[in-house]
Amino acid sequence: MKKYLVLVSLFLSFSVFSHEQDPLYFLEHVLNEIKPFLIQKDDVYLEKTMEKYVDFEEMALWIVGKSVWNNSSMSDKINFIKELKLLMLKTYKNTVYYYIDSDIDFL
Repeated sequence: MKKYLVLVSLFLSFSVFSHEQDPLYFLEHVLNEIKPFLIQKDDVYLEKTMEKYVDFEEMALWIVGKSVWNNSSMSDKINFIKELKLLMLKTYKNTVYYYIDSDIDFL
């Protein structure tokens, strides 16, 4: 009986949060959230939004690899993350600003 309850509770928890795990839902939600600020070309808001949704430390770890990351100094890690944020912000900002007036259909 306990196994059955655990399985049911797991199923319910996954079904409740399934829309949050769907990449299309996530992208649509984030774009709808930031679009008014992008129209105003508010770089600060775009940066805050990226920091809210992107785990830059985890991304940096995947980019350089575990062994390099573990053998790097804290200042190297901080500098790498800072540069990664700047690069991503610049790249996404230019791309998003270019397409801001376009309609995006999520299929």
